[in-house]
Amino acid sequence: MSTGRNGQSILLLLYGGLLLAPLSWVLWEARRGEAIAELESLIQQMDLPILLANSLFLALTTTLLGTSLGRPLGLLLSAYNSPGQPLLLPLALVPLLIPPHIHTIAWARVMGDRGWLTLWIRQMGAEPPDIRAPLGTPGEDLLLGSIYWGPAWVMACAYFPLMVFSVRAGVQSLDRDGLDAARLTPGSRPLRHIVLPQILPRILAAAAFIFILSLASYPVVSLLDTPTLIQKVFFALHVSTGNPFAATVLGLPLVLMAFLGIFLLTTLDRGRAIQGDRAGQSERAPEGLGSHLVACLLLGLALIVPLVSLLLEAGPLRLFGEEPDNYQMVFSRVRTAFVESFLLSGSGVLVLSAVGAIVGRILARRRSVLLDSGMLAFLAVPPEVLALSLLVLFSGLASGSVPLAFGAAFAAFVALPWFRNLSQRAALRNAFVWVVCVFAASTLFSTTGLARSIQQQGFTLLLLAWLGRFLPFIARIFRQGYETIDEDSVFAAQLAGRGAASRWLCVELPALRPTLCLAAVFSWVLCFTELPATLVALRPGWQTVQMRIFNMVHYQSIGEVSALCVLSILGALAPLVIWRLLLSGGRTS
Repeated sequence: MSTGRNGQSILLLLYGGLLLAPLSWVLWEARRGEAIAELESLIQQMDLPILLANSLFLALTTTLLGTSLGRPLGLLLSAYNSPGQPLLLPLALVPLLIPPHIHTIAWARVMGDRGWLTLWIRQMGAEPPDIRAPLGTPGEDLLLGSIYWGPAWVMACAYFPLMVFSVRAGVQSLDRDGLDAARLTPGSRPLRHIVLPQILPRILAAAAFIFILSLASYPVVSLLDTPTLIQKVFFALHVSTGNPFAATVLGLPLVLMAFLGIFLLTTLDRGRAIQGDRAGQSERAPEGLGSHLVACLLLGLALIVPLVSLLLEAGPLRLFGEEPDNYQMVFSRVRTAFVESFLLSGSGVLVLSAVGAIVGRILARRRSVLLDSGMLAFLAVPPEVLALSLLVLFSGLASGSVPLAFGAAFAAFVALPWFRNLSQRAALRNAFVWVVCVFAASTLFSTTGLARSIQQQGFTLLLLAWLGRFLPFIARIFRQGYETIDEDSVFAAQLAGRGAASRWLCVELPALRPTLCLAAVFSWVLCFTELPATLVALRPGWQTVQMRIFNMVHYQSIGEVSALCVLSILGALAPLVIWRLLLSGGRTS
C-alpha cells in the first residue's frame, strides 16, 4: 500500500507543480475585466469553429497518413526477412530525430512555390498541388476545405516512426509457435488472421500518440501558414503581452481533444500485454522483392527525398576551398547557439533521467489507471500553453504577487497523502519529495530571489517545461526497463537485509544500464530538437539552434538555412551514433 500511496503523492507533486498550479494561477489572474475583454476581442477576430475543425481534421489526417506509412513498414521490418534490414531499421528511426520544422523546410524545397518538384510539374504543363492549400475551398466545402494535406504529410513524415517501432515491438512479442503453425496451415494468411489482430492495441496506441503530438505542432502550421487553433494561441501570446489568459483559454479545446486521445491510449495500454510464449523463436518469412521495394519506397518518400533536397540546397562542403561554403558561413554565426543547445540539452538529459527513473519505478511497481493517466496528462497541454503558464506563475512568484495562501493550499493538496505515509520505508521517494518541496518553498518567498532568477536569468524555467513535456516518454522507457528486472533477485536482496537504496544500486541499477542509455539518448533528441516551448520559456540571453533555424527562414538565404538544418540533424544524431559504437564495442570485447 505504501508504494501506491507514495507513488500517487509523487504523481500529484509533479502533476500539480508543473500543470495544475501554473494553469490555476493563470486562470485566477484572469479575473480582471480587461483579460476577458481581450479574449472576447480575439474571438471576434477569428472564426473559432473553423479553426477548431481545421485543427481536428489536421490531427486526424496526420494520424491516418502516419499509420499508412508506419504500419506496413513496421510489418516489413519485423515479420519478414530482409537483406537490407540492418540499414533500413536505423533509417526508419531518423525521421523521429529530425524536428518537425526541419521536415517542413525540407518539404517546402520539394513541393513549395519554388520547390524543384513544383517547377518540374509546371514545366510538364500541369498545375502542381499547393502544399499550403486545403483539398477544397475554405468556407464552401465543409470537409475538404478543412483538410490541409501539406502540413499533415509533413507531420506524418516526422511522427510515423512511432508506428513503425510500436508495430515491430508487437510482432516481436507474438506467440511464435502459433505463428509457425498458421504458416504451415494451407490457405491461411498469418499476417491478416493472427498478426494484425494481436498487435491492433499497439497500432491504435501509436495512432493516439501521433494524434496528440500533431494537435500542438505550432512550427509546422506557422511555416506553412495553416489556419489552426494552435497558431492563434501563439499569436495571442504576442498581442496579449502581460495577459496570457486569452492564449490559455484558446488552447483549452486542444487540451480536451488531447484528453480523448489519452483516454484511448490508457485504455489500450492496459490490455497491451500479449499472452504467448516469447521464448520460442521462429524463422521469419522470406521477404520477396516486392515487399523490399515497398519498404525502400516508403522510406524514400518520407526521408530520403527531403534530406537530399536539403543537401542539394546546402551545396557541397569545401573544407580547403578559397571561399567558405554554406556550412562554414552559417556555423560561424551560430557557434554560440550550438554551445548553448548542448548545455541546455545536457541539463535536460540529467533532469529527465533522474525524475524519469523514479517515476518509472513507481509505474512499474503499481500499475493503475490513475498513475498512467496522470503521466499522460502532461501530453494534453500544448507546449506553448505549458511554458506560458510556468512563465506567468514564476513571474508572479518573483514579484511577490502570488499569495502564500495559494502556495499553502496547493502544498496541502499535494503533500497530505505523502505525510500520511512518511513513516514507511521509502527512502528514495521520500528524499525526492523533500527536495521538490524545499525547492517549491524557496520559490514561494520572493525574498530568496530564486523565483526571480528562474524567471529572468536562468534556463531552469525551460527545464521545467521540458520536464512537463517529455516526462511521460522517459518514464515509460524506465517502466519497461524495471519490468524486465528479475524480481527474485530483488526479493533475495531484501531478505538479506539490504535497504531500498542498496537494492537499487546493487541489483536494479546494473540491470537498468541499457535502459539508462536509451533514456539518455531519447532525452537528448527530445530536448535538442524541441522548439515550441523553447520559444516561450527560454529567457533573453540564451538561444538554441532550433530557434536560429526558425528565425533564419524569414531573412537568411535558403542555402545557409539548409546547411544549418543538416548540422542540426547531425547534432541530434551524435549521441545515437556514439551509443551504437559503444554497444558494438561491448559486444566485440
